[in-house]
Amino acid sequence: QFAKGQNPGYTQSFPPPLTPASMETLGELRAIQQGNYNRLLVLGGFGRSGSYKEGFGQPVIHHYANNDGWFDDIADGPVMAQIQYQVLSEDGRDPSPATPKTMITTVEVPAWVIVGYPRYAPQILDIVTMDETLYDVAVREFGYNPYMYGTPPFTGSQVPPDPSKAKALALWREQAQWNTDYYPYFYRDIWPILIRPQNYQWVMDFDPFTGGDPHDTTSGAGGSFDPAMISIPPHDGEDPEEQKARRRQRMFIWNVLRKPGQENLWTSPLPNGQENLWTSSHLNDPKNLPILMPFLCGDNPLSNTVPSKFLRLTDIQLFILAQWADGKFINEKAEGIPIANPEQSTITGSDLDRGVLSNVLGGAFCPGGEAAWIMRNPAIYAEPYRIKHSPYFSIAALSTWQPQPLSLPASVQTPTDPGSMQIGLEPGDLTKYSALPWQADFNECSTQDVDITYEKWNVIDPQSVGDPAQDITQTTFWWPSHRPMEVFSADGGQVAWSQGIPQTNAGDLKMVTAWKDLGFILNTGDDDNPNFVQVERNDQNL
Repeated sequence: QFAKGQNPGYTQSFPPPLTPASMETLGELRAIQQGNYNRLLVLGGFGRSGSYKEGFGQPVIHHYANNDGWFDDIADGPVMAQIQYQVLSEDGRDPSPATPKTMITTVEVPAWVIVGYPRYAPQILDIVTMDETLYDVAVREFGYNPYMYGTPPFTGSQVPPDPSKAKALALWREQAQWNTDYYPYFYRDIWPILIRPQNYQWVMDFDPFTGGDPHDTTSGAGGSFDPAMISIPPHDGEDPEEQKARRRQRMFIWNVLRKPGQENLWTSPLPNGQENLWTSSHLNDPKNLPILMPFLCGDNPLSNTVPSKFLRLTDIQLFILAQWADGKFINEKAEGIPIANPEQSTITGSDLDRGVLSNVLGGAFCPGGEAAWIMRNPAIYAEPYRIKHSPYFSIAALSTWQPQPLSLPASVQTPTDPGSMQIGLEPGDLTKYSALPWQADFNECSTQDVDITYEKWNVIDPQSVGDPAQDITQTTFWWPSHRPMEVFSADGGQVAWSQGIPQTNAGDLKMVTAWKDLGFILNTGDDDNPNFVQVERNDQNL
């Protein structure tokens, strides 16, 4: 039990009484047996949030992210284990009489757990998942897939760098490059990315923003995402005109994807290097350029200081789609390659990690969902998918551990600084940058009016005396699959998911207790004929 007053002799700190909800626990660990397997379950907190401030008007929320006096039971930290085993033989012989009958060893590579808030639409993936964010870091910073990204020649036998050897890792990072002859699989690597926008129809209303559904994935329907067109790579004997048509279809999708450096562009760049200056005449021009995708908020759409207005895919997602657009991909069905069903495959420990992380938000980070922007920082990892643990917090030092200083965005500290990420992370380090309470940011991450007046906000001539351009804003969604907007009820009608809870400070305060009464979005159909509807909404309490 991670509860107040439990585990005497170990460091703990709990807040004073809070309103509307105090917290006496961060959850518990349970070791159980499931069939022939031992399982370790982490049961987190109870979603309680509260403020210790008292007096007239309290508690109050005045900001989407930073509210002094508030606490919540979002948590993260290391999971370390020791295994007790029985010695049956030594080098094939009976154990020596001096050998203890049972011994204990510490698990060499510990884990890390994050306790986040509910996933209200668990079967609808974010455009960028946390697994894809971590996979991007693992591949480009640690050589996790050296055949995709590494040092040439790409023979398939490359050895990834040893992450414990700083100089060798730095040299590898300097020399690594993309393998332009890498062929991704369509149904394993490409289709899971392309199909996500279509699934957003179940958690938002496309029509007010697009005038229809541009993401139709129905096979044979002739839509932009028709797999009958976009899943077929160039091949011998193909009709040249059909090949051109398929390439046009792929390139159309590729050209509207937001590339690195285009995070502040709303539409595809103007030709001939013209500045992307939006005027009323241009907005009314029938030759408007396509809106760049994803049409979602980025890491900082809130201001024009260090802006990152719109979300883009990870570098690896873009590389995979670039290969696909260029015709360098494999259709497993056409080649007779089995398409793995995760539910019928042998599940490895890595599969479990990646499966869980696929249900966690991987962007945008403003500051983030279950975890914040720190997840993109390679300094926090000891190796791919493994958080670097602080030596100040270990099994041997649990009873004497004291919290280290808060690390703030700044230049990397010296390696000997106890607060440095290079030393390693401590409990709470992954979530301490997140909004407090979590319900405030979660509630307001619905839509944002993004300033799209001028793309080069940070290089405007400060000496200019010219009239400024009239401000132009574009309403943009944040995370519709993470924080649903419009959903379908069981009778087929579309309703506002959070109706009764406004996206205001007062609404944020209401969300502190109302989150538990909101509905979940579940697929009552099947993969071929999905039908996502809202269930378990408690209208009486909202």
